[in-house]
Amino acid sequence: VLAMTPFPADLMAIANGAVYGLLLGTLLSCLGWWFAALLQYALGRRARKDFDLAAHTDRMPEWLQQFPVEHPLYLICVRQVPWLGMHIGSFVPGAAGVTLRRFAWCSAIGVVPGSLLMTAIGAGIVHFGGA
Repeated sequence: VLAMTPFPADLMAIANGAVYGLLLGTLLSCLGWWFAALLQYALGRRARKDFDLAAHTDRMPEWLQQFPVEHPLYLICVRQVPWLGMHIGSFVPGAAGVTLRRFAWCSAIGVVPGSLLMTAIGAGIVHFGGA
């Protein structure tokens, strides 16, 4: 639920690492962020009916318009942008009409690095803090 809000869910991933360890904590964080991404994607799909994305993307700088939203590299790499990358990387593809299948596998890959990093921090705090 926290991953759906603008509040940083990184704290939950760190807590997952501290409570459940690196492997299980990473798995739980990945699943949480992935399910949240799917929900945000669905919101983007719904907003597509009321929101003209093309009208707003025309105002973006030309260099940024060169990156198609449906490209797997965009869908995976945008998630690595701190704070808003996860939200933008879920809502915009939904509003742009990216297929659910492509979005689902790209976002599943994209959530792994952040999940691993944050849970490793939590597991490391517990491991090295108790020494």
